[in-house]
Amino acid sequence: MLKFSMTNNTKYCQLAFKLQAQQMALLPLRLAFEMKHNRSVSIHGTQGGNVPGDQALEFMNMRAKDALDSLHGNMTSSSIQRIGRRLDQYFGKPSNWKPSLKKDIDMFVNQLKDENLFDRNSGRYFRSFDNIEFETLGKLNGNKLYKWLTGKKEQYAIIQRTRSYIV
Repeated sequence: MLKFSMTNNTKYCQLAFKLQAQQMALLPLRLAFEMKHNRSVSIHGTQGGNVPGDQALEFMNMRAKDALDSLHGNMTSSSIQRIGRRLDQYFGKPSNWKPSLKKDIDMFVNQLKDENLFDRNSGRYFRSFDNIEFETLGKLNGNKLYKWLTGKKEQYAIIQRTRSYIV
């Protein structure tokens, strides 16, 4: 959000704020976790076969419609259930197992912690990046960003209150 605010991209700043608000406050923990981590689907369970979630949903919808069209109007609850089971076999049931990244992260951190990546070193210099500022948030207007964030929080709080009255 800070980068978007500095470059006056209010549309993206608002979208980033909405995403963070949903993940940190508005959604239940389970939905927030799914929203953050489930961006792609491995349809056949093979490595490198991931597709975006919306495209996988389109695949499933296409298969379901084709299967229902093949019934030619002879739809009963048992035939629809049979098609559902067949789609589960084709796409595979989702598993809740996710590999732990802790080992990989620990190895990466152990390899790089002696490098002082975020410190300014005299020997670390890139000639092709002379124009890039070291302190990218130096131009950030904190008061302006604070007012904008406060306004957006109040706006979303009003929306949430009205939604709670409707339900």
